[in-house]
Amino acid sequence: MDCLPYVEFYIACNPPLQARGVEQEQLILEILYEPDVPWFKVFTFTERQHEVIDIIGGCLSRVIGDCCIADGPFEDPSNLHVRRELTLPWAKLFLSRDYHDKGTRDEHKYPFDMQALSYKQTWTRLLRVKGYTLEKLFGLFDRWRHLGFPNSLDMLQEILGCYVSHNLGGTRLYIGSNVGEYAITKAVGILDNLLECTVSISNHLHHLIYVKNTGNTRFVYKCLSHIGLLQTTYIPIYTPLQDNQAECRLLKSAATVRTARKNNGNWASDPTTYPCKGGLKTNFTEPFSAFSGYKLRTKTASSISSLMKKVEHIILQSPNLTAGRTESKSSDAVAASTEGLIPNVPLDDNISCRPSPRLSNEDALEAEDLISFDECVSRNRVQTSSMEQKSLLDDDCSSLLPTNCLSMPFVNVAISSTLSSSSSSSSSSSSSSSYVYEQDTEQPQPLPSARTDCLVSPGRSRTTSTSRLTQMTGKAKGLLKDRVLSLASMMQFAPGYAAIRLQFGRFYMVNLAPGEVAVLEGSYRRMPDVLKNLEEATASDNLRFSTLLSTIGPDAEAMVGASTSTTEPKWVKPTIQVIVQVECSYQGETFYVEINVDTFDYTCRGPNIEVAYALLHCPQYAWDMKMCADSAKNLDTSVIHRSFGQIIVNSLHIIAMPDGNSLFELTANETLGLSVEGAAMRHVAKYSNTTRRDSHLSIVMTQKLSPSVMRDNRRRWSVPERQSRSKPKMWYEAYLSSSEIEKALEGNSTLSIGDRSSWNSQDLISQDCFSTLYESALEMMSSLDKIGQYNDNGQLNECGLIFGDSMAEEDARKGPTEFW
Repeated sequence: MDCLPYVEFYIACNPPLQARGVEQEQLILEILYEPDVPWFKVFTFTERQHEVIDIIGGCLSRVIGDCCIADGPFEDPSNLHVRRELTLPWAKLFLSRDYHDKGTRDEHKYPFDMQALSYKQTWTRLLRVKGYTLEKLFGLFDRWRHLGFPNSLDMLQEILGCYVSHNLGGTRLYIGSNVGEYAITKAVGILDNLLECTVSISNHLHHLIYVKNTGNTRFVYKCLSHIGLLQTTYIPIYTPLQDNQAECRLLKSAATVRTARKNNGNWASDPTTYPCKGGLKTNFTEPFSAFSGYKLRTKTASSISSLMKKVEHIILQSPNLTAGRTESKSSDAVAASTEGLIPNVPLDDNISCRPSPRLSNEDALEAEDLISFDECVSRNRVQTSSMEQKSLLDDDCSSLLPTNCLSMPFVNVAISSTLSSSSSSSSSSSSSSSYVYEQDTEQPQPLPSARTDCLVSPGRSRTTSTSRLTQMTGKAKGLLKDRVLSLASMMQFAPGYAAIRLQFGRFYMVNLAPGEVAVLEGSYRRMPDVLKNLEEATASDNLRFSTLLSTIGPDAEAMVGASTSTTEPKWVKPTIQVIVQVECSYQGETFYVEINVDTFDYTCRGPNIEVAYALLHCPQYAWDMKMCADSAKNLDTSVIHRSFGQIIVNSLHIIAMPDGNSLFELTANETLGLSVEGAAMRHVAKYSNTTRRDSHLSIVMTQKLSPSVMRDNRRRWSVPERQSRSKPKMWYEAYLSSSEIEKALEGNSTLSIGDRSSWNSQDLISQDCFSTLYESALEMMSSLDKIGQYNDNGQLNECGLIFGDSMAEEDARKGPTEFW
């Protein structure tokens, strides 16, 4: 990429120069004075950089030389303005009134195009966090962008409601506004919160491994097919339709983590397998008892013509009205504060598709980027580093800041590159301690014995597990606490409909090199190596977690019966809720209208975005668990989305069919730009724990609805008669939740971007809200091995694709050459 025509570099000088101590030369575009630190910045043309260095070098040499004269000419003390001071001792500078009075040095501290703004402030907190730049601040919000978090300078201005500029290094922001001092104060608070959220994201570690007994244990990667889990594992539910075939191919060669122990002096992997018993059709099994007696209410459609006219009027009035009230207020504030400076740029909802240059970590400003004339400068005064500074007159200009990093402050070019977080480095430092042990426990119990009227019994699992099954050591609890505290800290800044829950599912890795996978024998790894690989797989998108547990009701019954003793059940008093979820599209934006079919109340939300997680691998069991933190944009604050939601609800017609199923009819009128892309029905049974009142188990049955041909601007949606083997249309999931956590997260729905929730992550940790979830889940793990044994995804139970073709084989397959 060609270099920018401008260059920015820093000049250090001690004693510090007064603002008038540097003459403005013709070749220098702009000098920004920073009175709180012993340096100032120079902006000039790239091709004239060396000339400028020579000019300033000579100028400063003369200034410092004049100031160092031991016996200067006598001056009348009463005439303080006879001699213009070019330098000023630190003590005198700090005691002077000008130093503490706001605005006295603004013309020298801020870019030229900000001079007309009434209120200005410099934000320098990025300098205090090593390696952080504005570019990294944008890059680490990759998962958060659909929630409205910024990925460019234009979006940041929309959120702050102020004019924003920056230095080339991206380590210092200049904020200005004409609205008032409160606008600057609010913008600084938002920036502080965004930085704190970014630090939490970059420091978060995603993985832990749980084993049920102590001892000398190592780990291996084994194919899912080698342990019997290939056919019973479905690809993740929300995989795009166009990626299904590719994901199925990756699944065939997928691997997971298993334990290994020494046997007669040699390492041997765990020989446990989980046989697949073949697929069962849903019609041939008992339904889940919690849903079997539920009957959907019927509903007739009502008129939507007046609503259509109302929405049309809204669209004509505000054609760009696609966001909520919060974004609109920010946009107005930006327009007011930057009048006459830059055009008002509307918020781009498709923020994940902006191409941009990348910025390396090495481009961050360090102390060696400063040019020093005083080799005796106190190292303590330089905030960014204690390394020795370069001389301005050195021929080696490697210390100068690269010219192609970021835009000139007064050019206002948006920064929009994506910078992936380097979590692997932090994982290596603490991965050696990421070991979770448990004492030996009883053997896993099978599913309940079969009944005569059902191929698989829907009864409860009669395990003999006790509450002491998962008494974890203090070290293990500490590790879990660290992961969960990091996750909860991030969720304090997540706006929208936020949720934290512990999801059951199956972990596997794809694109693993053949040499990494154990067949008969393999590479036996220590814990730090495994955790490092897992973090790398997370960053490279080679990790999968499928939450689809089963497609039959008896498995759901077994989930409820897991960890139940012979005396009393653990999960009781289910509350049932049925939701119809309608997937809509408007102006290229996907959103959902969720309708409660009992009350016909509805909510409008964006796609569910997983912003963070902590995955607890269970290599001695068939399933794993994952603490998920996700959020969806709250679109109930948007007038147009609420109006669209009311159109969907009014158009809904529920028809009871003779076979007991229901038929749903919805509008298909797309004259307003609203289109219905899909529909699903979700049954949720939420159970309470008899020993941990705060813990709840939710069994979720989801049914995808298939559309019919459109007639008279309406379309019918029904439960499909045939199931797809690779991606079922009906499935069960299970997760644990905490009522205290849910109550705390309710306040996130009204958060704006950059705000912070009123609840505190430490408070939730101290109340043991998270530990109760893990303890309940670990009690259930030994009873879940039989769950999903009747799944059948249609994949052959072999691992042939794990060994790729050699170059000779690949060439031979392309032409007539015979390979032998």
